[in-house]
Amino acid sequence: MGVARNIRLYIPYHVLSLEGICHGLYIVWLLQHKGLSPAFLALVLALGDLVLMVAHVPTGLLADRLGRRWSLVVGSAVQVAGLALMWLGSGPWAFAASALAIGVGDAFRGGADEALLYESLARLGREAEFERRVARTGAWAQSALVVQVLLGGALVARFGFDAAWALEVAFALGGLVLALAMVEVPGAAISGSKPEIQVAARSGAFARFVPILVPASVAGALAGVASYGVEASWPGDPAAVARLTWVVALFMSAEAAGSFLAARRRPGSSDGQTLCGLAAVGVA
Repeated sequence: MGVARNIRLYIPYHVLSLEGICHGLYIVWLLQHKGLSPAFLALVLALGDLVLMVAHVPTGLLADRLGRRWSLVVGSAVQVAGLALMWLGSGPWAFAASALAIGVGDAFRGGADEALLYESLARLGREAEFERRVARTGAWAQSALVVQVLLGGALVARFGFDAAWALEVAFALGGLVLALAMVEVPGAAISGSKPEIQVAARSGAFARFVPILVPASVAGALAGVASYGVEASWPGDPAAVARLTWVVALFMSAEAAGSFLAARRRPGSSDGQTLCGLAAVGVA
């Protein structure tokens, strides 16, 4: 059946769409090779996050009306355009446009991927697999991000920044191809909220995890600020950038370990393992 293809492509799609090759070096690239000011860069990055949050509502409504696959295809196409513009564009407004495009692309993709997976599993009578597959995908994607970050640093050290950006755009193009290869689920039931949120709400998970989710979120925000400060002051020569990606990969590894702990939790088991996973993510 065609919808089974969506399940097979779910993890590869996430891995190719991570934007991980330049994850540990794009701030150095923009500041020291594109000539942006730290204040302007920080402002645009913050606005990009805001766009991502606000755009989730209209993009979700469009996905409900036009289809989950359509939303993934549009999101991946806009992502490719944004990454290419960040690589090849010049001047502060080119960067602002690229950040906006990447944020909009992430909004189109976010939620539509889980919904398409859930609807595909439900079509095959396997919706009970949804939670486990989402958790496993998060763990594998986080591990792939570590590898991509290190690969980006190695490419910069050996061939320069353009090689890393070319591979980044090529990966995103691969994600677009996989999105095009997916299929809409015939007669899929449209839901008002993301399926993983429905599962968590029914199990009462949110109430149990709030005591650790809040401090983990605060820790994550502080880590983001610290990371920006380190990367903004880092030397921009290729050898130094390669060393920076090892530092970034170390933090990503802690998050990957937390994701694997959470993914290994089985229904009916104690929440201790999942809480450890959330704690590892928050500390990272």
